[in-house]
Amino acid sequence: MKGWSIHGQRAREYREDNFMPCLTPTITPALRTIPIALGALLCVALLYASASAQVLDRPTYLSAAVPTSEELDEQRRNNSLALHAQLLCSGVFVSGRRAEDVIEKDLHWQAYYFHDWATTKWDIDYERSQVSVWSPATDRFRPSPRHVAVHTPTLGCALLPAGAERTAFQPVDAGTRLAPAAEMDWPLGDRNDRGRTANDTALSAALEFAFDDGALGVPQDTRALLIVHRGRIVAERYAPNYGPNMPLIGWSMGKSVAAILFGIFVGESGLDIDQPAPIVEWSAHADPRRHITPRHLLNMGAGLKFHNPNDDDTLYYTEMHDHETVYFRGQNTESLVLNQPLLYVPGEKFQYRNTNTLTLMSMIKRGNREAGRSHLSWPREVLFDRIGAR
Repeated sequence: MKGWSIHGQRAREYREDNFMPCLTPTITPALRTIPIALGALLCVALLYASASAQVLDRPTYLSAAVPTSEELDEQRRNNSLALHAQLLCSGVFVSGRRAEDVIEKDLHWQAYYFHDWATTKWDIDYERSQVSVWSPATDRFRPSPRHVAVHTPTLGCALLPAGAERTAFQPVDAGTRLAPAAEMDWPLGDRNDRGRTANDTALSAALEFAFDDGALGVPQDTRALLIVHRGRIVAERYAPNYGPNMPLIGWSMGKSVAAILFGIFVGESGLDIDQPAPIVEWSAHADPRRHITPRHLLNMGAGLKFHNPNDDDTLYYTEMHDHETVYFRGQNTESLVLNQPLLYVPGEKFQYRNTNTLTLMSMIKRGNREAGRSHLSWPREVLFDRIGAR
């Protein structure tokens, strides 16, 4: 099948001996891949990109004075620039889009948009496969750092820590070992992929609705739609300049892919998901986290303290926004998620937090390392090539 690519939608820098990707590389398939995968990012990213060479815990000021509102606004501006360096890198080098198109259609999303693109500077270095985004001084803020994201073939884009010139990890070839999709039958390839339906009129109407932004109060900006019925493709359409071989942003749909990978890991290792998670950082007898099980993590119920303020909160998208820092900080993500204190009794409260999935991915990484396998190529071997996801 077409279109799979692992790329760091929000991947962070990592190293082989201290790996924990942050939502970031991103595994994102184009829609012709398989029905379950309309994109992926967050958790699978964990299996591919990770932390910087330097272990960054909490910013030093967090243990000192509370930042002023001006300082928090500047943090939001800088963090927004960092995320956009990552997204722009993925859009250009993974999806193959024009930088201007990515900025116009993707990076003006208000949820993560705290800087002015009219004054923001950016540069695409095609020779070095990297993107830089920064902002000069304004009436309100000092000049921002120069945020740099670099693309690595078959692994995607990684946001470099401040001052770093290259990724700290050793790249591997995590690309597919399958024959070209045109040479293989569906579902492992694209030959004989078309099915039949008794209601082509209804399908056509559904496609028209999905792509007709003029008929809606708020545009949908649909870029790809694929419908599979009884194991065959019965309808397919793409927006202009998009197509079946273009990887698309998947955001937290990657959590679903991560759950599948963890299930495979459980099957291989014999891990009991109702026993305490095998995390050495939680194993001390007096540590209440030792009662957390993989099932708690899978159900988003581990109870770990991982702050996720609402978008109207003064701490939203600042350095104290734990849930989002994995998107915009070049940090040791594994250290971050494994060293959070317990806030609730495990299993008693549902909390949608990145820390749950990231912790599961850490378990996979460590398990593969103990077995002498590459955690970077393992997902391709056990899942993606098996389902024709390229």
